[in-house]
Amino acid sequence: MKVAIIGQGVIALKSFEFFREIGAHPLLFKTESYGGSLFTLSKLFPVELKQFTHEWNEKFFPLIPEAVGHSLNGRVVRVQKSKLDSKTPRDRRMSDTFKIVWEVDPKELLEENLKNHNDEFMKLGPEVIHSLGESLETFSEVDLVVDARGKFSEPLPMGTSHSEALNEKKIRQTYEGKKLFYGNQFLKNAASISFIENKGTPTAILFYGAGFLNALNLLCTIKILLNFPQQEIDYDDESLLKELSKRPFQITIISKTSHFFKDLSKEEKSWIHPQLEKAFDLLTRLESFEKDQFYKARENSQEKSQENSQENSQSESPYPEPYKRLVFIKEEHVISLDKLIDHDEIFVTLEPIHHGENERNSHRTIMADVICVDCGYRYELPREFGVSNTLASGLYADEPGYFDLRGVTLESWPSQRELMMNEILQFFSPRNSENLESV
Repeated sequence: MKVAIIGQGVIALKSFEFFREIGAHPLLFKTESYGGSLFTLSKLFPVELKQFTHEWNEKFFPLIPEAVGHSLNGRVVRVQKSKLDSKTPRDRRMSDTFKIVWEVDPKELLEENLKNHNDEFMKLGPEVIHSLGESLETFSEVDLVVDARGKFSEPLPMGTSHSEALNEKKIRQTYEGKKLFYGNQFLKNAASISFIENKGTPTAILFYGAGFLNALNLLCTIKILLNFPQQEIDYDDESLLKELSKRPFQITIISKTSHFFKDLSKEEKSWIHPQLEKAFDLLTRLESFEKDQFYKARENSQEKSQENSQENSQSESPYPEPYKRLVFIKEEHVISLDKLIDHDEIFVTLEPIHHGENERNSHRTIMADVICVDCGYRYELPREFGVSNTLASGLYADEPGYFDLRGVTLESWPSQRELMMNEILQFFSPRNSENLESV
């Protein structure tokens, strides 16, 4: 029994362990290092997630040496049946294998061939050689598929009805991962992100959506501004105010609802909310600190002017004029993105969700240097609402042999494992039934 496991996180590793124990032949399709989103978060928030770090070292890290020998580095682009089409009834679909279509990056192989067979390859010409370096699709056939990409794998776009806002697709193609971050992309790139400074205006950092990931993105942003990407912050340290005042930035949080960061799980709230309260308090204190510094500097400047007998002089404060560091916008949604040739920023146009009599055309446009998008994830959509899994759009929503574990957590893994066993036993006999019963 051949099993394709798509992903590299903890659920993918647990699935790998499970199928090895029942005598199957699992193959991991991975796009990054083992551990996935939880491992990334544990590096950014070591104190809050120290329990996971302990579990990782004890339970998951030992699985990696064996998993390495059964892994492929490649992005799966779609899963389909090898021969059957949608007309084949559900009870006959396991008679056919799954075809896993994935992208191969041939650059390493090409570089090796150019090194060892340079003369032969150079005869092909530069255009042919360049084309050989582009990604190609290939496939593998398997009996079962486990989609363990994690719940953050397919973040939804910014527009209404889980669709793209005007111009979002085009701007995303150019700026995703640079100025525009979806889901957990910002957290994954935290170590290499630096905000623009000395550009004449404060760096505008916009968070669209007030969910779990944007809460983490916000906390991570403060760490980056303080040059503490992987360290704990003492929010009560008054020296942080002086340090942050040197960095021109403004944070804007936009929520489509009437509240911010409330729709979190009980576990998420237990450690996210205290951190958010401290972060908001720090930014509020920063605004007060800068106002005090501004007015004190202006008073000192006026006193010096009077001492120098400079009558009627209008001295300006040498300290920059204070501005809002934290802005909240609620009950508005994005309708379009725009990018002008002569501006580095992305322009975001908003409109109220609930229109009053005088709000029919009350659009507003704000500029952003960095945008973090947290509008939910495709796995959360009801099956009848469009496509909840673009990877398997050609399959039944409850396709036999296709296990969608994107929303499975470590807590829910035991029950999900039992469900998989029950379905597998309908089609296959394990090599060692005793192993299966003991798993």
